[in-house]
Amino acid sequence: MKSRYPYYLANHPKLADQGLDVVDKYTGEVSTRVSMADTTTIDQAIAGAVLLCWRTSPIEEPIWTDF
Repeated sequence: MKSRYPYYLANHPKLADQGLDVVDKYTGEVSTRVSMADTTTIDQAIAGAVLLCWRTSPIEEPIWTDF
């Protein structure tokens, strides 16, 4: 098992300074660490997903729905 794992943004692995420890439930020991995206990265991911959906949509303009 690797000591660190990245998160993926637009199919590209990214290692972050912030991370979360993964604890083995049987031993209680930290087995690895996973990268954690910050708020800027999350905003970039959402913007990228919206743009991709708009580009691949059969309609000419995006339809926004208020939740």
